[in-house]
Amino acid sequence: MTIGFRRVTYVNCWHMNELESAAMWGIYAPRHGAIALESSYSRLFAQLPDHAHVGVVSYRDYERDLIPEGNLFYPLLHKRKSFEHEQEVRAMFHEMKSQQS
Repeated sequence: MTIGFRRVTYVNCWHMNELESAAMWGIYAPRHGAIALESSYSRLFAQLPDHAHVGVVSYRDYERDLIPEGNLFYPLLHKRKSFEHEQEVRAMFHEMKSQQS
């Protein structure tokens, strides 16, 4: 993934477990003042703009499993197996910069 791609791509991560997770609160919201929003994949998808890409994260053993090729967002939809407890869905936005002459 190039530096340029990172400058124009935005990722929003959502936790898909059915129940709240004390581990997730401790890792990602260790201070008071955090809130949790509850939704579903279909409701989240319906509220996003047309240019959003939504996908479920796949957890891999990088020593044995390859990441598929052919899609700009595949690298953003794969994580190490040790993060499998997160059960993420991600909304991704890629902002194409127009080149001006």
